[in-house]
Amino acid sequence: MIAAHRLIALSLTLLFISIVAVPAAAQDDIATQVDIPYETFQLDNGLTVLVHSDHSTPTVFVGMWYGVGSKDEPEGKTGFAHLFEHLMFQGSENREGEYFSPFTDAGATGMNGTTNEDRTNYYATVPSGALDMALWMESDRMANLLGAVTQQALDEQRGVVQNEKRQRETRPYAQVYDKIRAGLYPVDHPYRHSVIGSMKDLDAASLEDVHEWFETYYGASNVVLVLAGDITIDDAKAKVAHYFGEAPGGKPLSYPREWIPYLPENRIEVMYDRVGQTRIVRTWAMPGLNNKDTSLGYLLTDSLAGNKNSPLRRKLVDELQLATSVSARVYGRVMSGEFTLQIDLRPGVTPEQVLPVVDATIAEYLAEGPDPQLLENAKLGVNMYMLGSLESTAAIGRILADGFLFSDDPLFINTELAWLNAATSDELRATGKRWLTRGYYQLTVLPFPEYAAGEPVADRSSIPEVTASSTINFPEIETATLENGMKLVVARRGSIPLVNVSIAVETGAMAAPADAPGLAAFVFGLLDKGTRRQDANEFAAARDKIGMGGGFRDGNERSTYTYRILRTHLGASLELAAEMLREPAFPEVELDKMKAQVGAWLANLELAPNGAASGLFDRAVYGADRPMGIVWTPELLAQVDRSKLKAFHAAEITPDQITVYMIGDIALETAQASLNKAFGKWKAHSKSARQAIGDAAEPAPRVILVDYPGAASSTIVAGHAIDDFDAATWTELSIMNIVIGGAFESRLNMNLREDKGWSYGYRSEINRNVSGDMTFATRGQVQTDKTADSMREILKELEGYTGDRPATVTEVDRVKLNRTRTLPGSFATNAGFLGSIMSSDEYGLPFDYAESAAERIAAVTPEGVAERARSVIDTGKLTWVVVGDLEKIEADVRALELGDVEVWNAFGERLR
Repeated sequence: MIAAHRLIALSLTLLFISIVAVPAAAQDDIATQVDIPYETFQLDNGLTVLVHSDHSTPTVFVGMWYGVGSKDEPEGKTGFAHLFEHLMFQGSENREGEYFSPFTDAGATGMNGTTNEDRTNYYATVPSGALDMALWMESDRMANLLGAVTQQALDEQRGVVQNEKRQRETRPYAQVYDKIRAGLYPVDHPYRHSVIGSMKDLDAASLEDVHEWFETYYGASNVVLVLAGDITIDDAKAKVAHYFGEAPGGKPLSYPREWIPYLPENRIEVMYDRVGQTRIVRTWAMPGLNNKDTSLGYLLTDSLAGNKNSPLRRKLVDELQLATSVSARVYGRVMSGEFTLQIDLRPGVTPEQVLPVVDATIAEYLAEGPDPQLLENAKLGVNMYMLGSLESTAAIGRILADGFLFSDDPLFINTELAWLNAATSDELRATGKRWLTRGYYQLTVLPFPEYAAGEPVADRSSIPEVTASSTINFPEIETATLENGMKLVVARRGSIPLVNVSIAVETGAMAAPADAPGLAAFVFGLLDKGTRRQDANEFAAARDKIGMGGGFRDGNERSTYTYRILRTHLGASLELAAEMLREPAFPEVELDKMKAQVGAWLANLELAPNGAASGLFDRAVYGADRPMGIVWTPELLAQVDRSKLKAFHAAEITPDQITVYMIGDIALETAQASLNKAFGKWKAHSKSARQAIGDAAEPAPRVILVDYPGAASSTIVAGHAIDDFDAATWTELSIMNIVIGGAFESRLNMNLREDKGWSYGYRSEINRNVSGDMTFATRGQVQTDKTADSMREILKELEGYTGDRPATVTEVDRVKLNRTRTLPGSFATNAGFLGSIMSSDEYGLPFDYAESAAERIAAVTPEGVAERARSVIDTGKLTWVVVGDLEKIEADVRALELGDVEVWNAFGERLR
């Protein structure tokens, strides 16, 4: 059963019951505090017990409040908390049959279980003589459930829940709350999905999931047991210890305590449903149920929209007769809450007639506050409701359990009552201003219109032929060189007054000293973090003032800074670029921040080394003594200091090492004048220590294993170095790669993801550097228990591709067609042209080299791709890097005999 939170019934009472003013004398009968005597104790296994003694009736309310709800469900497991609630009513290892039967025989009343976002509870009121039976049953399913949960039971309850979901979905406006969740909460928020979950996720629930859920969340330390009624504290201690003492304690759980979603602006949505009238639902986020504002929200709902005389209800229903009903509610949960306004429109009335009235009425309420008499009436309703609840030990038990579980205070209700009874019109107005002026989610549900389909006229026997132009027309490109050696490339295109600028510096990681392999990342990462004239904040403000974004991206041999700027601010942006390139301060405080970030990354890498796989592959291919093979370690990080940064900057970042590329509505003369003004006086010359990447080590079959204990998946990289870049064969080589692993429909991905279902995605790629050095590698993650099988499949695909299953005409034609037809889209913007111009220039090709790409693609043949694969991929000389739980995968990987096996750590140190 899906349940609401504490005080939700109270809010509904306030919405739909009009309370008349009561003479002051009557107020004397109203208590502002709830006096519920209780005692508490805890077992050694962490079970918390609350006991309220009331011997007026020979019954006891027995409630189990588990601190688990739909908020705890991971992606792909929505609805599981509720499904498990149903499973708890099956048999156990010690008894068969329905859970209800002994309670029914004993004369129990009010028996049920409910689930909401934050908790799952089970409860019943039993005769005093049946208390031992009830405690035996509750403790039995807490400690001895799993052995009795069979696939049949799971399938049966899954069907029950799905039918419950189907039943709910047949109701009018059934999709509204799912829409609210999706519109109000961010994707990763625990409250975004519904408690009942999705059909797909329910179908996927397995027995393994049941065991994991039970062992994680159903330990005694995650439960509050409440006993309210004909019982003493001594009897409670004895009986609870007797029945629950053996239950496993479980483990401590963590989750966000506060997460209030924020919409920077209103989010408006319209949907159609099979309903009889238009409904408008508007929801604002509010704090969680322990926040005073959310408690006051119950008074806010009544005095704004719930009461017969409230302004929204009076205006829309009675005076203007635009709506048939108006209501509001506050829904408080642990992490956040919601304030929801609901308006059902009269037939023939449009939202455009209603919404201005709603906005004006809310604005007036927030300006003047609620009517004082309406506020007093609402308070009276709260107190009367609470007094009435004291007649029932079941209600008392719920109050105590909710208070302890959600607020660490069984009588938190008294805090809420104090807030509510002391509330003034000004305080309520201030509460409304805090939350009802924030961005909201609004959904309008419209009745389905009447549609009629026309007669078929389209020919459905075949798909129409696709026609597309692959023509690319490059703009005129001009170049210039300043006296200090700085190069300028300008492409004039378009009429929008924006200029795309990219500053390329011919240096990077290959120029770093061996004792600081990532020095280039520090240098380029800190260039915009302060100069000799401005600190980091001042420099950032100067860039913001002219709308200059972007940032440096360090590479192996070339590093770039790319941004877009208004043409009128081009000169100012180049002045700032010159300031950070010529005069970086490398402040110690900024260096320390960056070192701390890298240090944290290395610490994470050591614990979760799957992120190190690519770097370790380069180390294996190029050798530990080559720049491409050196990896960061905490020891090397400690050696980075300002003196190294300054030395690198002085030697590597000089005007004769820089090319500035521009594209936009700008002439070469204007660009050159602006560049010369900003950079012309800079006369430094390069003393670059940049090394050539050089030849890789001779390929040899090799397997490198890296241990990642407990990893749910293994990362696999396999490949080797290949011949240097050659523009004449690059198109054929890239198509060769796309067929085997460079696209979703490639052989490797279709095998491991679509056919086997072992991986989320497995691809291949060709990495190339400015100097022309290249590697071919396949990479991706696979589930742990399929690691060796996946490696076998990868090898099978590569061997077939270079052997008896070469690229087919269909595969090659599909790639060629896609590449050709997507060419124009790649050059739809100035950024597309700029990237192509820079890439061509890097490799010494004409700036407009891409203009003839279609011809080069058309010239590729299946035979050429097959021959290229045979000449490039050597399956007998693959270097494999596998990161995973070696306890589970090592023996199987070694048994494949794919080469010499070594075990490394995340930093490339050989362990065995």
